[in-house]
Amino acid sequence: MRSISLWKTNFLAPASAMPALLDDLDELALSVAVFEDEANELEETVRWRIDLTFDHEPALDKLEAGLQEIVGRHGFTLRLAALEPIPEADWLAVTAAAVKPLRLGRFFVHGAAARSEVPADAIGIEVEAGLAFGSGEHQTTQACLDAMEGLTGRRFARVLDLGTGSGILAIAAAHLWPEAVVTAVDNDPVAARVTAENALLNGVGGRITAGVSEGWRSDLVRLAAPYDLVLANILADPLIVMATDLAPNLASGGVVVLSGFIGRDLPRVLGAHEAQGLRELERVERDAWRALVLTTA
Repeated sequence: MRSISLWKTNFLAPASAMPALLDDLDELALSVAVFEDEANELEETVRWRIDLTFDHEPALDKLEAGLQEIVGRHGFTLRLAALEPIPEADWLAVTAAAVKPLRLGRFFVHGAAARSEVPADAIGIEVEAGLAFGSGEHQTTQACLDAMEGLTGRRFARVLDLGTGSGILAIAAAHLWPEAVVTAVDNDPVAARVTAENALLNGVGGRITAGVSEGWRSDLVRLAAPYDLVLANILADPLIVMATDLAPNLASGGVVVLSGFIGRDLPRVLGAHEAQGLRELERVERDAWRALVLTTA
């Protein structure tokens, strides 16, 4: 695999700026990763670390000016860490070593280095996150997995993971519903490739079709509809925009798991989908983040 040279930096952001801040950062860097930096006594996240990765050395003055403008709109001061090169390496191998093993309900999400640590009573999901978002550490991923575990009494034959990232939710769905065929898409070609690789790595490559799609626009997504289960861990505004596409592509009695938004955005997300005839089954809370489980019936 080709070795690549990358550059990195980070800054801290208050919880009040999330997740809207991520929308503004989306086009700024090759990848944007979010990690909890500080929590309060209620174990609610109050500050996040935003890691930015670039595939070239950005001009520091332009980068700082662009970030100053963005964070100013969200009401906090930028303190940018030093811009540093990441030594040339096999990026997937570096990421694999850095993936922190996580026990999430019946799942154990891990990198290659922790392959031998999977508990006997857990379903192991090995991820080589590469340049795609998704090592299981983010609360929205965990909220979706919680919601999915609550649906194991149902049967799903066709599953869509919309905005798949590194494929964790698609792989989890393939394990929870062995009879299901899973379509996993992302608007990032790197994410689609990494998802396909991770599906093979976890022994479910034959049941997961990964590809590139801007929401519901691709033939890959449309031709596999209607879906019994749709998983969409993205952001509030895209979820709201795509609500009108989701409803007609959902099978009768189908279920939707939505996440990627905080509590204050829940009424908007829920309202947009209720307007399309869906109703709430459950909501899951992970710190400030939320997941909604909806159905057609």
